[in-house]
Amino acid sequence: MMRVAIAAAALVLCGASAWAQQQHPTPVESMSRQQLREELTRLRALAQGRAVLPQRPAGCTASEHRQFDFWLGEWDVSPSSAASGATIAESSVTLADQGCVIIEHWRPFGGAHGHSLNMYDPATQAWHQTWMAGRLCAPSIAAPSRTG
Repeated sequence: MMRVAIAAAALVLCGASAWAQQQHPTPVESMSRQQLREELTRLRALAQGRAVLPQRPAGCTASEHRQFDFWLGEWDVSPSSAASGATIAESSVTLADQGCVIIEHWRPFGGAHGHSLNMYDPATQAWHQTWMAGRLCAPSIAAPSRTG
């Protein structure tokens, strides 16, 4: 299904002939000098326009960005006062955007589901969280970074 959507988009954006050329490119050995120049010019434009990146950016690797890595994973949530260990919600916490964003997917068994976006801002040396659930979007909460 996804391949069909990508193929359809490519046909619309590039045209059928361009799509056919991408599927079966002309072998370099059979290209004329002019065709090689045109191909090299096209590829340079793509690379310089950052449409093609030689490698993925390093992302957020500083220790401050890793302070909440303990939170990552799949969680069954129980209130601390529940002696029975009753589970009231599930929570999935993942890293995104080269490790720069922590996304929480909150799924209570009763009530509205929600999400939080969390990130460390090196300029303010603080963590920021924005909570969203349906039409509700809580303002960002900032907390100073832990040290040590």
